[in-house]
Amino acid sequence: MDKPPEIYAPGAIVAFHGMIQDTSISPELYVAQHSNGECGGWGMHDADSEDFEYSDLKECSVFWATSIPGQSPWALRNEQDFVAHNSSVNQAHKYPIPNGPHLGLQLKVYDDALSKAFRTSDIFSFVGILASEPLSRSSDDSAHVVVPTLHLLYHKALPTTLIPRIYPMSSPEEVLRKELIAWIATEALARDETVAEWVLLSAISRVQSRHPPIHPMSLTISKFPSPSGSTASTPTIYHVLSLLLPLVTLVPLSLEVLNTTLFRPESKEEDLHSGWLQHPKGALLLLTENSMSEGSISNHGVPNLQAAQELMKDQTLEYVFPFNNFKFDTDINFIVTTEGRKSTFFSTDVNIPLNRVHMPTADLYKAKDSITLPPVEKLERFRELLGCAKVGTTVINDPTAQHIENDFVKERANTGQYTPDDLIKRMLVAKLVALSRHQSEVSVEVWDYAKKMEQDLKERLQL
Repeated sequence: MDKPPEIYAPGAIVAFHGMIQDTSISPELYVAQHSNGECGGWGMHDADSEDFEYSDLKECSVFWATSIPGQSPWALRNEQDFVAHNSSVNQAHKYPIPNGPHLGLQLKVYDDALSKAFRTSDIFSFVGILASEPLSRSSDDSAHVVVPTLHLLYHKALPTTLIPRIYPMSSPEEVLRKELIAWIATEALARDETVAEWVLLSAISRVQSRHPPIHPMSLTISKFPSPSGSTASTPTIYHVLSLLLPLVTLVPLSLEVLNTTLFRPESKEEDLHSGWLQHPKGALLLLTENSMSEGSISNHGVPNLQAAQELMKDQTLEYVFPFNNFKFDTDINFIVTTEGRKSTFFSTDVNIPLNRVHMPTADLYKAKDSITLPPVEKLERFRELLGCAKVGTTVINDPTAQHIENDFVKERANTGQYTPDDLIKRMLVAKLVALSRHQSEVSVEVWDYAKKMEQDLKERLQL
């Protein structure tokens, strides 16, 4: 759907790319077959009431679906189709981004096996019959609320990259990777290519294993200056990432946001309200601490911070219900910007200070239309490089594994401080370097490069 639902004629067949937001809605009964032999369901009703056999009653499952939060306009089927408007305003609390433009609708599914496969935060392409029907909820007031309703005919799961990607990309070039890092650095990071490379590695990381936990590499960019009173508060790195990645959301960590909005989904009066952290797998959340002002974090804000930290560390998100809370697996990337030497609120896998020595007067908050874009073909190649790396896999062959083992024993003997956890972290960095180069194996050269990146990081942190 590229227009508000009310624009379409009743009974129109439409396609909708969306995220399952709420699976807790009670199922509905419908007449599967009318007395005249015609099928029921899918929004089809008789004009007159009729007698029916109870054996003709069946259940349909009901879900709430929203536009995919954080979806970049270029990742839509047609960039011209992006419509910045709010639909279903009375259900805006079911969209993760407060006041964000989106479409929201009620989804009715008539296949029991299919409905059991839907999970919160999963993303799909839905095709169905569009109607306007009362909101399906237990509350007496819900009968007076009419919402867009899609009677599902067909669905297809969407990849985390939205656009299907195959690893490795065709004819990957090391020069393309260097150009991508240079462009990110020049446009958004005061030409600091070291930070830009860490941003690249963080963006392509994902959950590789839950047992043992090998999760996306969270990143803090410290010494990131706050906006001046005369500039916008959105850092340019958000615009740059949105031009490169399909799913990016800015979370401004102001006191107002922390103390008044939800980060975790929470059920209120049998209605699941969304929260900032309810995003599909593959999303990147940019958390900015640069808008923080003096004041105290309320009892509402503390659990918000705890939920974000837990998601970074364990890749699980807790859903709050009246009697029980439930945790669901996620796969979400985090980048944090802060003016201090480290994040005020979060412990991330990597903390790297921004060095503005090459462009001390760089505007880190310039608007999207002030960004110098590469040629269209080059920008598409940048996106392909990142998207393919995001879904790729790389292995460590036996000679490299032996080199790593010898290196670990030697370094531990020399320093006495190198731990198995340090080894695991370095192996993760080495794999991400290989993935960003579209190499199927971690070579000795890549391993040594990862070691150098770590050493350069330690030296920068000491400045």
